[in-house]
Amino acid sequence: MPFGATKEEYADAFADIDPIELHIQIAVAPGQGSAVPAERYIEAIEDWSSGKITFEVTYAAAIAPQQEAGAAMTDGLFDLGHHTYQTTMQSFPVSEMVQETFFMHQPTPVAGQLELIATSLEKAAAYEQVGKELRANGLQALIPLVPNSGASVWCAGKPVTSATESQGKLLRPSGPLDTQEFQALGFTTVDISYGEGYEAFQRGVIDCEGSVQGAFMGGARYEVTDHWTLEGISFTATPGAFNISADSWDALPLPARQLMWDRLDAWLAGQIEEQMLAIPARAVSRAIENGIEFHEWKPDAIEAVKARQEQRLNELAERSVDGLDGSKVLEDSREFHKKWRGIIAELGYKDDLTWEEYPAWAEENEIEIQPFVDRVMTEILAKGRPE
Repeated sequence: MPFGATKEEYADAFADIDPIELHIQIAVAPGQGSAVPAERYIEAIEDWSSGKITFEVTYAAAIAPQQEAGAAMTDGLFDLGHHTYQTTMQSFPVSEMVQETFFMHQPTPVAGQLELIATSLEKAAAYEQVGKELRANGLQALIPLVPNSGASVWCAGKPVTSATESQGKLLRPSGPLDTQEFQALGFTTVDISYGEGYEAFQRGVIDCEGSVQGAFMGGARYEVTDHWTLEGISFTATPGAFNISADSWDALPLPARQLMWDRLDAWLAGQIEEQMLAIPARAVSRAIENGIEFHEWKPDAIEAVKARQEQRLNELAERSVDGLDGSKVLEDSREFHKKWRGIIAELGYKDDLTWEEYPAWAEENEIEIQPFVDRVMTEILAKGRPE
């Protein structure tokens, strides 16, 4: 099937294909967060295959937590789903190297979020080593690296807006790369799970937490914190992935593989609209309702984080993994960000508002995301399509 094949053409292609059932794990409850892109993808695949591909769905990470989901797919416990890399990064050194650049986007609610996901996808697609190391771990890349947003910091008691104010404060980070940045600010980072974070605030075990806006909302942090520092720093985003077992993928007939690739546009639209745009708006809105005070990072904090990030980029330029030079990753990353800032502006996406202003703006302005998704598909994902 050619890229851009119609629903009718796919119906003809599936006429002689036996029914296929795939088992997908979704990490959360139906209709929530990361369930939205997966559910849209399921609906699109079932529809466009004329019902020949169906899905058994397991919700709430009932088979394996997200940090173990990649191994669970490899072991045949389910076929596809979302997984994270944090605890298995040693098995994915190329992906880890690419992630070092996941702070180069503008930290803004609309154009910045679109820049983050497009450049993350292009960075992953640019190097065959990313797909190869997934294959070596029993996985086939669909969406190999996808962050929701960069981190921000919320605190109980007093606000933290400067490197001076962060000294001695205990903070729970979200990933290994932003941990370095929080430590550069002067925080003492604490190894506590996300699920334990709410009680840790209640008991005074931590003063602050650095994570994505969805964690503030999903973890009800608005009930146990008082201040949120959102503006001024682009912390390194921690990505997850949406992939499939290599064995399951290889067993599919070619039209099924092509359809599952082509309709990643449905997954992307759901990811952007829900995870990257709607959830941050709801999180900030809930914070406003609960009287959380918003703050900007002061210049000394911005400079401290930038210095650590610049040091990491210098170290990246000296590295090489599986024949991929870090200097090339760095050079390409700069070009990808320049390219996508241009495309995003060309498509008319812009934001000259703060995160605190974003929920009210989003209520009054519909963001038509499909032109951007179409551009991502043609510029990036179409090039890796199975043939």
